[in-house]
Amino acid sequence: LAGLQLPILFPRLPAGGSVTDRASALAAYLKSHTGHNIYIVAHSMGGLDSRYYIHHFDDHRQVRGLATVGTPHRGTVLASWFSENRSLLAAAGRAICRPALFDLTPEACGRFNELVPDRPDVVYFSYAGNRPVEEIFLPTRRWARLVGEQSGDNDGQVPVSSAAWGQSLEVFQADHFELIGFGFHGSPNCRPFDHLACYEKIIDKLLALER
Repeated sequence: LAGLQLPILFPRLPAGGSVTDRASALAAYLKSHTGHNIYIVAHSMGGLDSRYYIHHFDDHRQVRGLATVGTPHRGTVLASWFSENRSLLAAAGRAICRPALFDLTPEACGRFNELVPDRPDVVYFSYAGNRPVEEIFLPTRRWARLVGEQSGDNDGQVPVSSAAWGQSLEVFQADHFELIGFGFHGSPNCRPFDHLACYEKIIDKLLALER
């Protein structure tokens, strides 16, 4: 994205951390960037972290817009499965991704949405991904089936219905990994997803708020 000639920041947040911990890390990272309007583009759990940051930590009200991509705003049953299932796979997921998993269940996100309302001076956009099960990366197709059976169209992890927040603008033909540039789709006939063009479009939409 360097070709856009914009100051683009890439904060590092604690993998597997809770939304609260990750939002705190984001706040610490952005502390040295006071005095500038901030536009956030967030993938997956990052959208929840950003919403928490905007509500609790953006004291100077610098954030003007947030675009979320494949964020489980209403949770995902996949997180519930990993949190509750007794299989070795689920246990490994809990060991690696705790406590993040527990923040991503539908029940946890329902509570989150009640406690973290949108700020009226911030514009919220959202984008989702969707791939048929047969086009999902083979090792994760069971996840896509699980989510699909209970929540409908999804990107292999997050339902389209859960990813919609604020102004729901587009559903990309991409799975959860493709949304960040990892082309692990399962069918050789799939059109490769141009994630850079996607993010350029999203950034242009956010910057239109300045015009």
